[in-house]
Amino acid sequence: MRKLFSKFNFRKILIFVLWISGTIAIFAGVSFAITRVNQNYVYFFIIFLYLINLIFVIIMINSKSYSDSKFSWILFILILPIFGHIFYLIFGLKSKSNRFQYLESIDKYEVNSYLDKATLNVKKTSDYEFHKLENFFKTKMLSCDFEFLDTGNKFFENLFKELKKAKKSISIITFIIKPGVFADKFIEILKEKAQQGIKVQWLIDDYGSILYKRKKINDLRKVGVEIYFINKIYWPVIWKKTFIRNHSKFIIIDSKMVFNGGSNISDEYAGFSKRFGNLIDLNYKISGPYVNNYILNFAKLWKFSSNTDIDIKESLFKDDSEKKYKNLALFCSENPFSPESKSEIYWTKLMQMAKYNIKIATPYFSVTKTLFNQIVLTLKSGIDVEIYIPGLPDKKIPYEVSLNELFKLKEYGLKIYIYSDHFVHTKMGLIDHKYAWSGSNNWDIRSMHMQFETMEIFSGLDTKFIENLFEQYKSKSRLLDSQEYLKKTNPIKTFVLNWIKPLI
Repeated sequence: MRKLFSKFNFRKILIFVLWISGTIAIFAGVSFAITRVNQNYVYFFIIFLYLINLIFVIIMINSKSYSDSKFSWILFILILPIFGHIFYLIFGLKSKSNRFQYLESIDKYEVNSYLDKATLNVKKTSDYEFHKLENFFKTKMLSCDFEFLDTGNKFFENLFKELKKAKKSISIITFIIKPGVFADKFIEILKEKAQQGIKVQWLIDDYGSILYKRKKINDLRKVGVEIYFINKIYWPVIWKKTFIRNHSKFIIIDSKMVFNGGSNISDEYAGFSKRFGNLIDLNYKISGPYVNNYILNFAKLWKFSSNTDIDIKESLFKDDSEKKYKNLALFCSENPFSPESKSEIYWTKLMQMAKYNIKIATPYFSVTKTLFNQIVLTLKSGIDVEIYIPGLPDKKIPYEVSLNELFKLKEYGLKIYIYSDHFVHTKMGLIDHKYAWSGSNNWDIRSMHMQFETMEIFSGLDTKFIENLFEQYKSKSRLLDSQEYLKKTNPIKTFVLNWIKPLI
């Protein structure tokens, strides 16, 4: 019971109550002033509101929030005072976690601390430009093989088969899990493996699992599955950390292989959805020394969520063979507490390395000013850039924001391909048919600054699959027609979309 109350955090509740009380008090004061029709009260309220706005503007300018969002928040509190202030305090402030930042600084969670012959086994390459990506953060390129799974059925079939074969351990991080056939099958396999004595550890995004019955999850605990929630939500307390997401979704099996990609544990990702039909997504299985990046990342997130340690040295993948892997890959992980975005930096550098063409597939497009300007510069340099987005969106407003952003780039020569009548959830890219990336990261501000994410940047023989998949997407897509788009927009709509872009 004491542990439960300590997790509930009465300080957060007190802050929430004070916000609500303050809002009620202000509205009560305004109502009183209006009913009394006393000019002195009105003048006092205007001066008070002006001072509050001034204080908030100073706070925003000096905050460590994503810079493009500051103007949008300032405009928001000017248009909707009081409400705007409350919303900013709840959603606008950059989340901090001294504890997570401390974990980020510990060497034992860095792959560079374990680079012996067994964990390294690096595929040699003379590509100096590609190796320069290692210099940005404390990481190292490692060898690996990919097996890409470009349909939901392939993904779940392979995942369930490998889970059933697990002999030692299963480590899981999930975003969304929804009631359905595939979620129940997933739970059933985990239960069976735990009963067989296999160590099963599962980190679940609290918000993403809100639709799934907690009883089924708790039943797993009874058979020995260790489960913790990332960013536990304590309703009705809503504040800035409530909507931080763990958007990464990966599964490590026996410290030998990792499943990663875009799909969640839900029937719709296997193509069983009345709304989306055959949902388009990309997942993959990774093997080789590169798997150690995920083992270390999981150990760090496990410590952050459970405050317990994983024996890292015992968990690491060791390769004493002389196997020649087909790729060299760099691990990119995001967290919502960092002042900078790794994916933004890597994507910017990759575009600077491009000489001929760039291809990007993403369900959402709402990038930072840095990335936007880099795309403009790339297009002006004569490099061909193609971006693929869904023809059937899952969220109306983010889709409209995406089209608005992409249309601005069209005047510089961007080719916008819309995948006909399907929701494309794939996150991948290709530079000069030489460098590729894939993972959970969308090309939007949330993925770069507000969520946990994982992505691989790689070079090698498996880039050919990404190249072929883009050709397949192109054959099923149409170019965005300027006249058609202009008929559906107007200056007011454009202004609103520009305004809300950093807020969603």
